[in-house]
Amino acid sequence: MRSIYRNLVTFEKAVELVEANMPPITETETLPIDEALGRIVSEDIFCPMNTPPFNRATMDGYAVRSADIAGCSPDKPVTLGISGESFIGTEPAALTESGKCIRIATGSMVPPGADSIVPVESTSENAGNVVITEATFRGENIAEAGSDMAEGSMVLWKGREVQPHDVAVLASMGISKLRVFRRIRVSVISTGNELIDPGEPYSPGKIYEANSHMVLSDLSTMRFMETRLLGLVPDRMDEIEKTVMSGMEHSDIIILSGGSSAGESDFVYAMAEKLVPGIIFHGVLAKPGLPTVFARSGKKIIIGLPGFPVSAAMILRTIFLPGIARMAGMIGGKITIHGVLGKRIALEIGKQNLMPSRILQGNPPRIYPVQGLSGSISRFSGTSGYISIPGTTKFMDAGDPVDFHPWSQACSLPSAGITGTVEKHNASIIREFLPEIGMAYASPEEAIEMIKNRDVDAIVLKVVVDSDGGSAVGGIPANLAENVRTYDLGRRNIWARGNPEIASAGMLEGYIERCSSIMGPSLKYLENIIGKSAWEKGIVAAIRRNVPVYGQNPTGGNQLVLVEGDQVEAGGINVMTYADLLMVRSDAPHIINKIEARNRPDMPWRR
Repeated sequence: MRSIYRNLVTFEKAVELVEANMPPITETETLPIDEALGRIVSEDIFCPMNTPPFNRATMDGYAVRSADIAGCSPDKPVTLGISGESFIGTEPAALTESGKCIRIATGSMVPPGADSIVPVESTSENAGNVVITEATFRGENIAEAGSDMAEGSMVLWKGREVQPHDVAVLASMGISKLRVFRRIRVSVISTGNELIDPGEPYSPGKIYEANSHMVLSDLSTMRFMETRLLGLVPDRMDEIEKTVMSGMEHSDIIILSGGSSAGESDFVYAMAEKLVPGIIFHGVLAKPGLPTVFARSGKKIIIGLPGFPVSAAMILRTIFLPGIARMAGMIGGKITIHGVLGKRIALEIGKQNLMPSRILQGNPPRIYPVQGLSGSISRFSGTSGYISIPGTTKFMDAGDPVDFHPWSQACSLPSAGITGTVEKHNASIIREFLPEIGMAYASPEEAIEMIKNRDVDAIVLKVVVDSDGGSAVGGIPANLAENVRTYDLGRRNIWARGNPEIASAGMLEGYIERCSSIMGPSLKYLENIIGKSAWEKGIVAAIRRNVPVYGQNPTGGNQLVLVEGDQVEAGGINVMTYADLLMVRSDAPHIINKIEARNRPDMPWRR
């Protein structure tokens, strides 16, 4: 009997070859968001408007002018007349008179002229008036426009699998359709003279076929695939060739199980040898999983899984499902739970050891691999995932650290490699040299913690440039700056233009306090720029005190417009100059090499 494997490779090399030979598809389609669940987003999606789009009340109560109730208390109540009501979903009339208020419900638009909300618990209403026993400050109990997400912030990144909550987010922003990659078409074949379908009468020497049911069940959980079963095929070269060739007419990928070894009745590898370019590898140094075939016919993918169920399951999960997901356009990573072994296990030297496993709650979680023969399908019973360990030692002991991957979503997670204040401007620059990386929006505080904990490879921060305009940047924690490479994605300015004109920067804070309207980037956007000086923080704090007039159209009186841009504004006061910084972990060469290979003079490496 022959025992020759064509191009036997290591487990790591197999993963590398699958990635290199299964490039992402490019065809897309546009779907209503209600049909997009589980599909892969084909372009970055940014928030088209501030969310919420207006200042809204965070509780039931009364919209008031805080000056009208200054100093009130249970011992010194203030009575205001009720001039109207703000209903959810309607634009209320303005509060124009002193000594008046407007009844308001949670989520309703704050009336122009009101600057705070008095909770209903601090009031009593009688005959068209309300008695108030608690003073409020300007902006209290108001969620400002853009406090949830600022216009231009990244919502979904290209390559993300759409989750149910993503659909809700898109709908809340008025987005009704989404562009996604088309589905990957996968056909499944089981080979073997000994196989019979479940439900058929049993006869000696036969085996009920399980692999195709396992493969189809696995793939059916992924809505970015179309799957079909091409049935059972006997161990005959002509039958295998005929079924594969027919399947390739309407498939991107053909998955076969059985017949992938090097025996005289194993025809899958022999069939694959006739294709062009043919076999990429035949044989993987994994236990279980040695008899594995990976081949191509033009752009069509042929996968030959081992016949034993545990071998087929482990190879599909560890080597091919990530490649299939990437081919579908997905950007993500495996779910990993860090735990410790609950018992001593034996390993096979020189092979990747793949073992179905149970996990028990604990601190850390304890993982119990279920070892046995690759044909023992009962090994799956009671397991919830697997471990994958290189065979560099004969044994691992109880208590040794190990990573566990759940069966559920073991293919990929919608995880991002870059997070932080990612928005349309800086994301477009990053996409030039990192077209296939996940990017997600997060606050600066969250982003800094994520990169410190090594949960992401890189972060984007908006950081104020020091007053000398040089390369030094304030606001970056020293322990972070020492362990990253930092790249400048460009500088931007926040300028203030006033009507009447602002005479000097020193008078800007007082000017803001007297404004009847302020227009500009959302307040959340300004607050997420880190490293501000005391003066700059004072300006942002003054704007927060004036939240009720932020985003309002000019209504007379002092008016302030904050303008963001790359160029210096004429006739204005520079509030702050900030840099969009990409900060990459020093041990992330897959990002650093791509950045520095572009050698863009406008994006220097900065320490």
